[in-house]
Amino acid sequence: MKPSAQAAPGPDAMMSAEMAAVLRDLPAPGSAFAELDRELLALVDGLAGPEERSRLAGLMSPLTEPAALAWGHALYRRLDELAGASPGDLRVAPLAADLAAHIPDEMAALMLANLDTPPERAFPPGPGPDAAGNRDASESRGGGGDGGRWLEAMSTEMSPAQAEVLRLVMITLQARA
Repeated sequence: MKPSAQAAPGPDAMMSAEMAAVLRDLPAPGSAFAELDRELLALVDGLAGPEERSRLAGLMSPLTEPAALAWGHALYRRLDELAGASPGDLRVAPLAADLAAHIPDEMAALMLANLDTPPERAFPPGPGPDAAGNRDASESRGGGGDGGRWLEAMSTEMSPAQAEVLRLVMITLQARA
């Protein structure tokens, strides 16, 4: 499936040509969670050095294969469906297991290597964001330093159920490693 003009990064996007090509091959029109994922990938790519950019784009390439792309779209749809759900929603754990299974081993290793807070403590289940989706910025959610807090940062953009999926994914990836 070829992306629409909307799916392609804009001319002012601060990302490598490699990542722009990967993102063009990973369209998920209409998915709020996919849009967040794309923004974070573009940010990571923009902050990485040339070797890291190439490696990241290479890690993403298997996800552009037709079967993986279709599975990814289904996962995004399921994540979007959790936008108003609580962390205890019965769909959370099965989705986390499916999402963890979708992540290639080398990508999982890179994600874990950049996690300075154990996933079970990164953003513990609980009240999470308020009704408007805001988290208390002064609240300490983890036990690590300031670097590598992408898991916590990403969770501020998600619903409590989506953040719980991501937390469970990281626990699963850690157990798989």
